[in-house]
Amino acid sequence: MKDTNGILKSLEENGRIWVNQGTLNIKKLQSSDGGKYQCIVRNSIGERRIESVLIVTAPLIVNMRPPRQVLNIGQEATFNCNVTGYPVHTITWKKDQRQLTSSSRVRLLSRDVLHITSVRRDDRGMYQCFVYNDLDGAQGTAELKISDVPPTLISAYPEHTAHSGDTISLKCVTTGNPIPRITWHLDDIPIDQGPRVTAVDRIGDLGHVTGILNITEVRVEDSGEYRCQGENDVGTTFHAARLNIYGPPFVRAMRNVTAVSGEDLTIRCPYGGYPIKGIRWFKNGVLLPLNHRQKVNHGGTLTIQGIQRAADKGEYSCSVKNTEGQTATGVTHVFVVVPPVIDPDYFKESITIDEDTRTKLICVVTRGDPPMRFHWLKNGQTFLAHGDTTVQTFEDTSIVTFKKVASSDRGQYTCVAANIAASTNRTMQFVVNVAPQWTVEPKNASVVLGQRVWIDCAAVGFPAPSILWKKLLHTGLLQKSYKPLYRPDLWTWLRSGGLQARNPIPLKFSRAHGPWQTKDAKPHYCPRFNPRSSCSVKAVIVSHIVDAVILA
Repeated sequence: MKDTNGILKSLEENGRIWVNQGTLNIKKLQSSDGGKYQCIVRNSIGERRIESVLIVTAPLIVNMRPPRQVLNIGQEATFNCNVTGYPVHTITWKKDQRQLTSSSRVRLLSRDVLHITSVRRDDRGMYQCFVYNDLDGAQGTAELKISDVPPTLISAYPEHTAHSGDTISLKCVTTGNPIPRITWHLDDIPIDQGPRVTAVDRIGDLGHVTGILNITEVRVEDSGEYRCQGENDVGTTFHAARLNIYGPPFVRAMRNVTAVSGEDLTIRCPYGGYPIKGIRWFKNGVLLPLNHRQKVNHGGTLTIQGIQRAADKGEYSCSVKNTEGQTATGVTHVFVVVPPVIDPDYFKESITIDEDTRTKLICVVTRGDPPMRFHWLKNGQTFLAHGDTTVQTFEDTSIVTFKKVASSDRGQYTCVAANIAASTNRTMQFVVNVAPQWTVEPKNASVVLGQRVWIDCAAVGFPAPSILWKKLLHTGLLQKSYKPLYRPDLWTWLRSGGLQARNPIPLKFSRAHGPWQTKDAKPHYCPRFNPRSSCSVKAVIVSHIVDAVILA
């Protein structure tokens, strides 16, 4: 009998379980066979019972599913500890080799299922499931990664107006992965902390970063546009708003500006004081805007579209005026640089050259401020002079010279030209034609009546050679005549896709009716063609040992 949950039940004998002369036999043990068994012996005097415990074991194997998860902050994660083998007495969980602590957010749905609600950055790591019985132990491992997410702003400060002596706190909240670093700028200049100005960062439970800039006893010179910038390895975000402090107007020292020809330029007037009645911009003393490309924006920025060196370089000044008629002026100089332009007439998109010839790749810059820097790439990798190839660079030109073009020179060549303004590049496809060469030359063959003959013919080159068989029909004093082997009733081509086939090209003769004439024992030609060279011919003679028929 077997003890099942405290209840003794008689065993049902079958082909797997049977009793023979008091011995219990079990074939092909299963985990369900484990447990307590009682052997009961009775006679007219009484009975006696003996209890035995059968422990069925199998090696423990643990598989964590899924083995790896990549989630965003706030998502849910579930790990399943799948166990094969028995018995399983205990299951424990660890994270990064430390005992896992359950909470309202991290908890076991069952002993083999771990669930995490609202994943946080500190949840990333290795999770381990350990399984034990009295004889064995096993573990499985799974990884939780947090996706890289560029910073985003959750909240930020508005424009603020204050009086001298006030205390101001500017706060912005960002999130991202990795955790963003917050920096502060005043009118595009990094803020130096000191006794009156301090910046602190606080990291919340959800990975939110709160940046706080505190300014005590504010002064009029503290006014301007404040920018909170969050940055991590995958991106940047920022928020900007003005802090206005009552007082006379002023303009901070302005740095000179270098603009790239053809691009748009925006110049900020770094003014302060409050209230401000108006902001005006001048170029060389002349009030702007002068044309449709110039625009004075709200907040005192000047935008110039499509910068032109001749028209836009020079001295620019912004003038700030308050309601009492007080003014302040700042001055900057705009310099315009011209990026390089590679001449497409010299450096075409593609050229085709024959092998063993000489050629040059010429990269000419027709516009752009010197000094100019050149470098070359082949198939995206740095290209250097070697062997029969040289590279020469001049003031506005770089030349690659191939003294003897080889098939290995084939590829994409990129000329990169750079100056202080920008970097530009142009790519050329360099095609090398290679004359055909035999890889399998046809040979003379003899054929017995009723048998088949194969004549292989193969060649390589670039472009891939086209191969065609011809038969000599007539030999004259000055010329020979040939006939292409096109007739399907006489010849069978064992190849895929017609006459323009892949190598090797076997010529096959098969049995047919009709006498084999002596005139048929003539040379057959395997000519090969490609644009690199004229026809190249190899002749073979097919002869027959006995009278035969042409076999098609």
